[in-house]
Amino acid sequence: MDPIKTTAIIYVCFLYLAGPSCSRYPTDTSGRNLYEMESVWQYLKTYCIWQDTLWRDTLPVDAFKYATPQQLLTNVYDTLHGVPYTIYDSSSLNPFQSNVPDPDTAGVPEVVVDSLTDSTGYIGIYREFVAGTFQAFLNAADMVKKFSNIIIDLRYNGGGDISATDSIIQSILPDSTPYIVEKYRRYDGQTRQASTVDWDTMRTNRGRQLSALKNKRYAVLANRGSASASEILIAALKDGLARTTLVGDTSYGKGMGQIVITREHIGRPNIKITFLRMKGLSDRVGYYHRKGIWPDVLVRNPNQSSIGDSLQLLAAMRVFQPAAVLKKTKVLPVGNTCPQSTIAEASIFAPRDDMATK
Repeated sequence: MDPIKTTAIIYVCFLYLAGPSCSRYPTDTSGRNLYEMESVWQYLKTYCIWQDTLWRDTLPVDAFKYATPQQLLTNVYDTLHGVPYTIYDSSSLNPFQSNVPDPDTAGVPEVVVDSLTDSTGYIGIYREFVAGTFQAFLNAADMVKKFSNIIIDLRYNGGGDISATDSIIQSILPDSTPYIVEKYRRYDGQTRQASTVDWDTMRTNRGRQLSALKNKRYAVLANRGSASASEILIAALKDGLARTTLVGDTSYGKGMGQIVITREHIGRPNIKITFLRMKGLSDRVGYYHRKGIWPDVLVRNPNQSSIGDSLQLLAAMRVFQPAAVLKKTKVLPVGNTCPQSTIAEASIFAPRDDMATK
């Protein structure tokens, strides 16, 4: 070919590729951050659990239809009781945390242990689950090993670190016990492909059950403040141990968990995305998202009063001993700031600024 013609063809091709009307890259004059739009979109396509439900109905194929990345997150419609869960997030660096601990409870004991009767021990997990909760629970388990009956109090516990909850479940349930069913998004780093694992049954690992917690009868206390990771523990005990009785009120109903995509190292806000859904193994728990887990013994306390909470505890004690009574002062959940009552059945509260076991 003639060298002059060849040069001309190359030059024309260059103009064709480089020209503004033929650019291969998106152009935008509205001031939108197209890089961030694409980043948020890709994370949603990878981790959002609602790929086959809400996603299909609310998010179009073209991410650039929206004015802001926030609109992408909002249009997932991932809300529970009016609270959005797929959001920009800067409150936690833990990638597997379902809720964020309340900083106001930093000085409150994570786990409280006491004896209620000669045969009934008590473990209260008041704070949301954090890294140190499991070790505190191990200490508590050693202290209640002499009791044949154990009450685990999860009232007002809003969730927290799923790994800490899982460790507690593993320490209570027998080996290879199925305890909850999960649907979640999984990302393969080698193939760079994401997929949905559809309702996988989770089981305890061999050799992790504590000897101190074997052959016990359990009652679990819950109320509307028991949410997320607490509900996983409730579901696991209710379905995994036939002798577990749930007492109190219906739980919050958060049958989903979030993953936090940390991007602070690149100067961008973290993103929290719902990647996990959960349901119980049997009809005793069922699909509890937005519904809550129904108790076996219903004792409502709509005003969260000291007397109402005391009656719930008394009902849990009477699962094991029908004639049981409350005769001692005991520390109970953080949310209650009532002074100690003069009524015997309600004399189990301490003020928030004095949480030492009495």
